[in-house]
Amino acid sequence: MPSRPGPPGSPGAGGRARARRVSPRAAIDVAAILRRHPYFEALPASVLADVARRGQVVTYGRGALVFQQGERAAGLYVVAAGAVRVFKTSVAGREQVLHHVGPGQSFNDVAAFDGGPCPASAQALEPTAIVVVPRPALLALMQRYPAIAVGVVRLLSTRLR
Repeated sequence: MPSRPGPPGSPGAGGRARARRVSPRAAIDVAAILRRHPYFEALPASVLADVARRGQVVTYGRGALVFQQGERAAGLYVVAAGAVRVFKTSVAGREQVLHHVGPGQSFNDVAAFDGGPCPASAQALEPTAIVVVPRPALLALMQRYPAIAVGVVRLLSTRLR
């Protein structure tokens, strides 16, 4: 079983820094970031504001791990600023980059929806701010506002084509 992260600022597995801080919400317009994402782009302003209120902005320094493969997902991650590398590590320690994620894009969606472990690791490539919508809040929002679930199905269907 993978090791669990220590407190913010402590090294994660592999010695990579896991430094992170919750940023002041005033510095980043969470609703504007979420509006750029296909899950939320068609939502009325009042619904988008409800989603945005539940998002938490977390910042990471260059090289900091956002999460590690096998960890439990905190929620849906949407990049507000910066860039994230999503990768898998083999038993032999070789890394395979799956994709890079930039502003307005989400990652680790599957774990956010199914509650399973993170299928890959994610690392900030530069100073990065991420909006995290906690999984319980995301699921409650999807039940309350079915338009979010329709956006999820639409995007995931497009990715499967």
